[in-house]
Amino acid sequence: MKLTLQAPIQVDAAPAGQPSRRTISGIAAPYNVDAHASTGWVRFMPGSLPVDGPAPKLIRDHNLSEPIGIVTARIDTDEAVMFEARISQTAAGDEALTLAADGVLDAVSVGVNVLDYEMDGSTVVVKQADWQELSLVPFGAFAQAKVLEVAAVPQVEAMPQAGAVEPAPIDPDPTTNDLPGEEPEADNEGTEEMEATIPNVPLTLAAQPRKVTAAEYVSAILRGDQLPRVEAVAAEDVLADVQGLVPEPLIGEVFNNLAMMDAGPLLAALGTRAMPRAETFYRRKITTHVSVAEQLAEFDELSSTAMVVDRISCTVKSFGGYVDVSEQAAGWSDPALLGLILEDMARVTRQTFNGYVATELVGGMGTATSTVADFTDGDEVIEDLYLAAAEMRQNFGAMPTHLLVSSDVWAKLGAAKDSGGNRIFPYLGPSNAAGTAAGVTSLTMNPLGLTLVVDDALVVAPATSAAIVFNARALEVYEDVRGGIRVDQPATLSTRIAFRAFGAVADIDLTNGALSLI
Repeated sequence: MKLTLQAPIQVDAAPAGQPSRRTISGIAAPYNVDAHASTGWVRFMPGSLPVDGPAPKLIRDHNLSEPIGIVTARIDTDEAVMFEARISQTAAGDEALTLAADGVLDAVSVGVNVLDYEMDGSTVVVKQADWQELSLVPFGAFAQAKVLEVAAVPQVEAMPQAGAVEPAPIDPDPTTNDLPGEEPEADNEGTEEMEATIPNVPLTLAAQPRKVTAAEYVSAILRGDQLPRVEAVAAEDVLADVQGLVPEPLIGEVFNNLAMMDAGPLLAALGTRAMPRAETFYRRKITTHVSVAEQLAEFDELSSTAMVVDRISCTVKSFGGYVDVSEQAAGWSDPALLGLILEDMARVTRQTFNGYVATELVGGMGTATSTVADFTDGDEVIEDLYLAAAEMRQNFGAMPTHLLVSSDVWAKLGAAKDSGGNRIFPYLGPSNAAGTAAGVTSLTMNPLGLTLVVDDALVVAPATSAAIVFNARALEVYEDVRGGIRVDQPATLSTRIAFRAFGAVADIDLTNGALSLI
């Protein structure tokens, strides 16, 4: 027969000759749900937790030194994996069972060894794992991972504590008016009754004197709680005395400032081309054009000039780096460690190649005849941009497409005003503005129709700022990203990770197609 008590616990009488019930059951982990665990964001895919093989141990708070039972059943569904666990009849098990019954330990958390995973942004998506343990906890990473049922039956009749008040007998069926000791009527005829003995003992033991600190005692008074029975005032431990018990949680995703900005603004603006498989290759360019002139008189010879096609030599450069990761670091840290290292290597490699391209551009560029003395002077900026565009049209044969600047020049352009006190590139652009800006939350700006590129790699010593009127056809960039390499090193129990890329630039005509305004 089943008795429902005030606490969320079911007390079931076990049939004669059978062991007492000491089980909990519920949801071990939901599928396709993101949660922030101690190692970062994680998501379990359907079928990622095994339901066969060695049974996971039941422990407290992921502490392997506090086993309290074992998982006896695992059921896989489309939405989650369910569990049932038996709690051992030990002091730790009794305490855990009581706390689970009282709703204190009402959540669970799985402990796994990840065997196969993929990254979805900063989330580790677990595809296969070795389920090692299930922890009973007060708060779990997944809100859905809960203890849904606690079933327990006392195995032996406990003696009341000295001085404890004997409670009233428990009514086997609170829905009837049967008095204790009377036999209730059967609900269904022909149903065999199961006899059970429910010990008439308090569900909570009488409070025993214990040592408490002064802080505990005062705190109980202020909260209006029942005052503890004081045996003696315990010595108070300060934080410095219990460093071995203080957890050091790691929260949030690993912050990476390169992930928050484009590691190669110049490369993104120029675009890259496929690279031939050679150490050196050549880009063809017409350096001398044919000539055409008026024939002044009959039988006069026409103008004749041979077309000259020159070769621009392009030397391939190699970029890369490596790092050795110990077996201990890989095995004991975040499962995403190797992925984080490769992602960082890819960003830094691109940033390094972007810096190389910027240096080549600055080294080959020309200087505009009219430079800008003050980038906050809107009239001067507009006048000199037009003059530089005209100069490029005459010498390069095409109009500029980009304005390449450093961060400080971008700030000055945003603040630039004309002689009437109006910003020349306003945040809210009227129809007669010379261009618009997106404000301080974005580097987007289109001064006089040019595409603005902000890249501090353009500042090559001894310069402190950069502002370059540029046509994208003046420089070609070639890139071959080879990616990562991983090599296990058994002799040192480590893994070497490397990332590399090849790159080259072709100076088509930087002298006339890139004009510095500084």
